[in-house]
Amino acid sequence: MLEHDARVGIEAGHGDTTAADAIRQGFIEPVREHLHGVASLAFLPTPLRQLAGPFNLFATTGFLPAEFRTHMKLSWTPGQQRWFDRLMTALRLADRIIPRDVWLLGYQLYLWDMRARARRGKPVV
Repeated sequence: MLEHDARVGIEAGHGDTTAADAIRQGFIEPVREHLHGVASLAFLPTPLRQLAGPFNLFATTGFLPAEFRTHMKLSWTPGQQRWFDRLMTALRLADRIIPRDVWLLGYQLYLWDMRARARRGKPVV
């Protein structure tokens, strides 16, 4: 809706070209910053964020389509792709060995943290 409204305004000659350009880019900077914060685990306390954030950003970036990476201003090299492919191979092997409840523990802790933040009125990111 917003994209349509901006385009109509521009075509009619009375719109904000800066807003229309930002919408056409696909990402507005605050959205990019928010998504980067989620991917880099910026919401976690310092020791956990420093330990897990870079890895989570790497893994998240690896799952993104190239166009989305470009919009997010995330670089991705052939070397990173090779490491990501190795990671996926290792995770497929680990999935066969590690019990299901152990895999789910990380997600359960994440949900617990999100719910606790919501109850206290704290931001998620």
